[in-house]
Amino acid sequence: MNKLSKKELKKLRKLKKDYQIFSIKLVMAGDTRTGKSCALIRYCENIFEKFNPSTIGVDFKSCIINIENMTVKLLIWDTDGNDQQRKTVGNYFQGCAGIFLFYNSSNRRSFENLEEWLNEIRERQIHSGAIKILIGGWSDNEDDKVVSTEEGRFFANVNGFIFIEVSSLTGKNVENMFVCMGRAVLRNLAAGFVNVGIKSNGISLVGEPRQHKN
Repeated sequence: MNKLSKKELKKLRKLKKDYQIFSIKLVMAGDTRTGKSCALIRYCENIFEKFNPSTIGVDFKSCIINIENMTVKLLIWDTDGNDQQRKTVGNYFQGCAGIFLFYNSSNRRSFENLEEWLNEIRERQIHSGAIKILIGGWSDNEDDKVVSTEEGRFFANVNGFIFIEVSSLTGKNVENMFVCMGRAVLRNLAAGFVNVGIKSNGISLVGEPRQHKN
């Protein structure tokens, strides 16, 4: 995704006023063992945990990201992909600025189950300005892939998602997926598609306003 333009950055600085940073609520969803937690840990801690246990319920991490000299705090909810937890997980979709929807490139069923996740997202009536990114996890070994890049990209295009394949093992595109999400959310904000400070949009301002000297 292209960098934010000077015009977009000017609008964002005007919206930010004297507050320090934007805070963005994000949700990671998809079946169990699709790489959600591994990608999050790889990005936030720069480590790869091969035998990372599956998330039970919901996990949470926050991190600071710099996008074109614009400081942004990402609040990331890593959700349980278990079938029995899907309705509970769906509660976290409401009031988010963006959703990462994962499938495992080496697991056909996780890709087929994307339709069920889409239905859950639609039922929760996510606001129209929410950014949706489809993540093809476990994409480091072409020999193990049973879902092609073309299939993933087609599904994303049909359903209005950005598409990115990642590998937490090699680090491929892990940072890019978070930068891409941050840029897309800020671009929508600059264009006026979403407003800051409205709970349902998942974007807020953080920090005390700077005091100006007389």
